[in-house]
Amino acid sequence: MGESGLLATRMASRQQARLAERIADVKAENELLREQVRRLREDPTFIEEIARREFGLIHPGERVFILRSVPAAPSAAAPRTGP
Repeated sequence: MGESGLLATRMASRQQARLAERIADVKAENELLREQVRRLREDPTFIEEIARREFGLIHPGERVFILRSVPAAPSAAAPRTGP
């Protein structure tokens, strides 16, 4: 095997490793998606959780409280700027 053959073998080996890693990632993602499908089919509370989180849905009679952050008051020790 010549120098170009060795280089081609190394490149193929690296590509194989990258593809094997990608396959493992896709398999893991596929498993997560299968679990979500199972829960969507069998678990009504999972559907409710998604409806509340993604669409802001509530049950009749529930109240929604929206909390807004309040800006902090300037510190008394901080120097004032201006006239």
